[in-house]
Amino acid sequence: MQIEAWPFRDTTPRNPAGWLIQAIENNYEPPEAFRQHQRRAGERRKLLSLGEAIERCSICDKNGYRRLEARKSSHAVMRQCTHDPSIEAKISPQAQNGIVEQSSAKDRPKEA
Repeated sequence: MQIEAWPFRDTTPRNPAGWLIQAIENNYEPPEAFRQHQRRAGERRKLLSLGEAIERCSICDKNGYRRLEARKSSHAVMRQCTHDPSIEAKISPQAQNGIVEQSSAKDRPKEA
């Protein structure tokens, strides 16, 4: 990690090799710029992975959303797709926010 973090350090030692050895042996903290770079790289990988999942998914649209029919309305509802056919198969096209269950307000626990 110290070698990866080197370009992000604001130091110019006379002996860079010796400084790196010290950094490795003493487990120096990486600079904040390096940590930010690592976070951004992770976010980029996550977005690329999500984009690939959306492209492979046959259930959702190109933006990763699935169109569901709204109950008692002529309007449709958009729901973010999980891209997992086993999960999406459990969600009815008439569901608004997930799995359709037979429940009502009287089934909910009463507030204290």
